[in-house]
Amino acid sequence: MRPMVLHYAAKTLVADVLTLANMFFGHRKFNLAGHDFGASIAYATVFSFPQLIDKFIIANGAHPICLQEALLDNPLQAEASQYFHTVGEEHAGVDAVANDFHMVFDSMSQHSTTSWMTKEIKDRFRQAWGNTERLQATFNWYKSSPIVVPEIGKALPHAPLYGASRDNFRVTVPHLLIWGLNDTALLPDVKKPLHEFCDDLTVREVPDADHWILHTHPKIVARYIMEFLEG
Repeated sequence: MRPMVLHYAAKTLVADVLTLANMFFGHRKFNLAGHDFGASIAYATVFSFPQLIDKFIIANGAHPICLQEALLDNPLQAEASQYFHTVGEEHAGVDAVANDFHMVFDSMSQHSTTSWMTKEIKDRFRQAWGNTERLQATFNWYKSSPIVVPEIGKALPHAPLYGASRDNFRVTVPHLLIWGLNDTALLPDVKKPLHEFCDDLTVREVPDADHWILHTHPKIVARYIMEFLEG
């Protein structure tokens, strides 16, 4: 693995989370939330440092073992995650910037509605993505991820996380999962076994929301989070 890719390994990003938490909260416990692949780092944090976290919240994100098992057991989930291979290519950053970031915008809209993406929001994405180098750095997360996505039409690969012990990847703090039921990027199989990993799990489902639930249903998400934190 190249040095720059190593900067995006889970243990490094977890260290970043803890450094930020220490800056803002000192030695106090904090609540941790994540979405999509931010959820992956949130899970990695709560696995290793549960004593630092009070309550744990995920919105349409996957527990890594649940995701890995769904990828190998459900061809539809593997198909939905083929973008892993696209962004993992050597020149993905160059391709992503081409044609006014068409590849990235298209990927975002491929499985879920992006009616929330106004011209102003698009411009803010363009500004954040910046250039080829910045996007290539972003894609390093996919290159460093331990998640293995099988290629369509090929034999299933070995995946170290597949069938991993439930005891080694437990969420021991109170856990809220907010889930848009129309998500086609992360299919229902991804969340089905989650209760096997959790000591205290609460699930709130939103029937008319999809993967971009934070953009389309922010008030509902905020209400569920506040109820959970105050409960």
